[in-house]
Amino acid sequence: MLRALWPVVLVLLVAYTALCDPLDDRVSALLRDVEYLDSRGVDVSNITKSLDAAIRLYDANRTSETMGMLDSISSEVDALKSQAEGIYLRRTVARYGVAALALSLPLIAYLAVPRAYLYLWFRLRRGWLVRKRRGGGK
Repeated sequence: MLRALWPVVLVLLVAYTALCDPLDDRVSALLRDVEYLDSRGVDVSNITKSLDAAIRLYDANRTSETMGMLDSISSEVDALKSQAEGIYLRRTVARYGVAALALSLPLIAYLAVPRAYLYLWFRLRRGWLVRKRRGGGK
């Protein structure tokens, strides 16, 4: 029984691979790269709009224009992939820098507020004169 199913399975596999669209492979690879860029914090809104336009062109049976658009999108994605790690590093450093600053504010206040208070107190009272009291002491 199992030997009788092999030709059917092989015919189905051949038919499936023959019906696969070359656009699917290119678009899926581009979508995977766009997802990677998005996870790194790169703005990919223009790329997704271009991909949508390319797929709409393909649905309208304009394959040559579609392939041209996919080539330009692919080159743009490759250029952004080379910059993605730098963008991710800058965003990460900025995020952790803000967190470190927020966490250090209580320590800064603990150290700076008493000093600022004393400085202002001495500045405001620097013109005061101290007089000796009559009969009030030894």
